[in-house]
Amino acid sequence: MVELNTWAGLEPAVMDIKTVSGLAQVFELTLTDSTGSVADLEGVTFRGAVNTAALQELMCAVEGGKVLFGWSGLPAGRHSFDLFLVTGHVEKALVRGAFVVSGRVMPPLDQESYSVCLLYTSPSPRDGLLS
Repeated sequence: MVELNTWAGLEPAVMDIKTVSGLAQVFELTLTDSTGSVADLEGVTFRGAVNTAALQELMCAVEGGKVLFGWSGLPAGRHSFDLFLVTGHVEKALVRGAFVVSGRVMPPLDQESYSVCLLYTSPSPRDGLLS
């Protein structure tokens, strides 16, 4: 189980995601500890949203030590987002940033989607560093 006190007093990781308008996408985060071991996410959920004209909640799921968060097509522009880790009734900001969405000339196909992967290492309890 991920211990929220690992992140105590630390700001969420900042990440900007560049994408293209109109594409449904899924982003994959792998959470590891300071030794590189995949985090145990049993009992942990995630929630997040994108600040578009109508707030769009991110679709969040956990698969093993991976967090999947996805969105339907976003309009062109810059949209802030955040992603929270939730254990019980406590949530902690994990990632914040912006979607930088380029306009698209060719309309997307109905089935078109892409996945992106990222490895995120939690702060070391010893030195409090993010890597």
